[in-house]
Amino acid sequence: MADEKNFNEDIEEVKDAVEETVAEAKDAVEDAAAAVEETVEEVVEAAEETVEEAVETVEETAEAAEETVEETVAAVEEKIEDAAEEVADEAEAVVEEISEVDKAVAQAMAERDAQEAAVKAKKSKTAKKVTAIVAAVIVVLGALLSGFVVKDSNGGIKFSTYAGWLPKLCNPYNHKGFVDVTGNTVGSVSEQMGMTVPEFLEKYGLPANMSASTAEMVALYMMPAKNYAEDVCGIDFAQLKEILHVPDKTEDGEEITEATPWHIVEGEIAIKDYIGGEDKFDEFKTQYELGDEVTPDTKWKEIRTAVDTKSLQLRKDSEKAAKKADSADDEAEAPAAAEPEATEKEAPAEEKAEEAPAEKAE
Repeated sequence: MADEKNFNEDIEEVKDAVEETVAEAKDAVEDAAAAVEETVEEVVEAAEETVEEAVETVEETAEAAEETVEETVAAVEEKIEDAAEEVADEAEAVVEEISEVDKAVAQAMAERDAQEAAVKAKKSKTAKKVTAIVAAVIVVLGALLSGFVVKDSNGGIKFSTYAGWLPKLCNPYNHKGFVDVTGNTVGSVSEQMGMTVPEFLEKYGLPANMSASTAEMVALYMMPAKNYAEDVCGIDFAQLKEILHVPDKTEDGEEITEATPWHIVEGEIAIKDYIGGEDKFDEFKTQYELGDEVTPDTKWKEIRTAVDTKSLQLRKDSEKAAKKADSADDEAEAPAAAEPEATEKEAPAEEKAEEAPAEKAE
């Protein structure tokens, strides 16, 4: 019994000890919870303060950045305004310079136009020339052209064109101031005569370096007077000189001989002697539209350009008229209506007339 009593006492002691321990643990837990709650509150407060400080810092930084941006924008705008003013000033200066240049150009163009008008007015007084038709009236000139112009199968005059205008244009002989009346060249004429260019040059006493692209009229005018008289007119120079009353010297005092180029000799002949008499002068003057300053005693060199220019015009008009007549003949010969059975018809070939551009007298 005593042992049971002791056991119960021990149990009670253990129970009391446990309860005491539990109570102590509960108190410890409550104390710990209170400490944790207090710590949490402190942490929250500290966090809130940190957030507020961060917000204040961000707001301050934003304000500073805004002020910096405003200052930068203001500075850029000021620089842009300054640059714009400088560009405007420079542009205004350039406009003024351009205006001055325009005035100078306009003045120069006006002066040029006035000079051109003066030159044209001067040239218009002597702008007349001779043609193949005139050659029939002027005996000597007709004889001259007969040596270079070839007749076609119908007996008409044929003016051929030598292919290749660039060589003709670049040929120095073609820039001696003579009008290209016929449009033919040394090459085309020598071919029509069945000769080579060297043979042609030798026959007519022309320079050996004269190329095939040289205009026919240039070769004609540069031919020595002896060759012109004998090979073109069929008489000697003495007879030609007597018939046309060629003086012994030019107006400049240069002696006229058989070796003198034909254009110089021809230039010293009076119009009345060249056309066969003073009684033919009025008709000649009207035909070639010569001015009142031209008289029967006027030297041929003073009207050569005018006569040759008129000649070129008449030659072109004659070619156009011939082409028009050929076209009319072709239309007249064409059948009135096509036959149904015919499957093919040959159209009459149109002959293309080639017009050589006139060389401007320098």
